[in-house]
Amino acid sequence: NARIYRAELDNEHVESVRKELNKMLKNSNNKEFLDQIYYTIGKTYLQTKDTAKAIDYFIESNKKSTRNGFDKAVTLITLGDLYYNKKNYIKAQPCYDEASKIITVENENYKRVSKLAETLGELVVQHDIIVMQDSLQYLSTLSEEKRLEIVNKIIAKLKADEKAAIEAEQSKNARGFNPEDELNN
Repeated sequence: NARIYRAELDNEHVESVRKELNKMLKNSNNKEFLDQIYYTIGKTYLQTKDTAKAIDYFIESNKKSTRNGFDKAVTLITLGDLYYNKKNYIKAQPCYDEASKIITVENENYKRVSKLAETLGELVVQHDIIVMQDSLQYLSTLSEEKRLEIVNKIIAKLKADEKAAIEAEQSKNARGFNPEDELNN
């Protein structure tokens, strides 16, 4: 933890900081700190104005988070802000929404994040309606044969996704997966 904090403070040696942090990622002793390490690497990319790589590392930080605490909220807010500043409101919304459920009213970002989650949530609903209507209008211009071909492809994909989800669940159960373990993490 101290090494991560020290790395955050070292603005002059970004490349060597990244190298050290990447070594830390490979060390199994740092398993519970992976989210913080990925977050810190992401911040180093922000320092060098590489927002695309920063976003990748913040996404990984979010995935590796083992607890829904302050660290995860900070990652989600940072990621939401990056998407928002790029005017990618559809990707920003779930970040703000999840973060708003983690932080407390006392947090300095609570009002801003909650308001963005709500406002962008309404935007996402309208966006989804427009996308659906656009797709339906496009389908209506096609021949019946072409429509059926597209619908059958969608059905096949949904069935394949459902089958994959069932197989993944069965695989977890076969390895001795215990849902109680998920609740305790």
